[in-house]
Amino acid sequence: CATGALGELIKRSRQGISVVGIELDPHMATAARVKLDRVITGDILNVLTSNTLVEERFDCIIAADVLEHLSDPWTVVGALPRLLADQGVVIASIPNIRHYTTFRTLLFRKHWPYRDRGIHDRTHVRFFAQRNVEQLFVNAGFHIDRLRRNYRVFERPYRVNRYSRLLAIPPLRDLLTYQYLILASPTQPRGAGTSSAAGEQPAVTDAPGPVKTKRSDRPLNTSLCLGDNWRCIQGRDSLAPTASLTEGVRGGRPPHPASKRR
Repeated sequence: CATGALGELIKRSRQGISVVGIELDPHMATAARVKLDRVITGDILNVLTSNTLVEERFDCIIAADVLEHLSDPWTVVGALPRLLADQGVVIASIPNIRHYTTFRTLLFRKHWPYRDRGIHDRTHVRFFAQRNVEQLFVNAGFHIDRLRRNYRVFERPYRVNRYSRLLAIPPLRDLLTYQYLILASPTQPRGAGTSSAAGEQPAVTDAPGPVKTKRSDRPLNTSLCLGDNWRCIQGRDSLAPTASLTEGVRGGRPPHPASKRR
């Protein structure tokens, strides 16, 4: 949630939508309350596994660049299905640790590339490549409806990055993927989601989720923000254009098979 910039963008894009945020830092939470309908101050894991939101149901839950900062993202993702309304979805953005800069720094500079931002942000405590991302959601009871990539040649926002997509031929895609954008929906009815015990990583499986049928175009009314990266809902590579959070992602495009490597 941070200071509520993402939630504010969502509210501006759709009249009448209600946005709830969760923020650990009390000062940021205070700033976010000016912009959002409700802000809960506290640790995400504690909030989601308590009764704080037990009566709430959301059409969309956005985990924007936040899961990699959590000690137990598996339990957090496992707690999300019970909070979704019928036909609700989760949108998430997660950095790709398999970017070539990880190997380059380890091989030639002989150290881990701790940085103040980006893939190697020093505050990250969990790391994900594509298979880890897929397993995170599939093992929590989700089907991955769509998985997109943001490409970068350099982690910093240099102009040359706009040409990254042209360089991302199949053998280089994983190495140039800066970030994964995920659209996921529960494979079971509301309330049937599973989660691991706090602090435990569930047993990993490679089983893909079942193929979902075409989703409804029912407009979103409520959204829960767990992060503050607006790029996951806006821009060329986003999962949902700002004008309509679900335009193009709830329609009849083929779903992404979770076990397929790209």
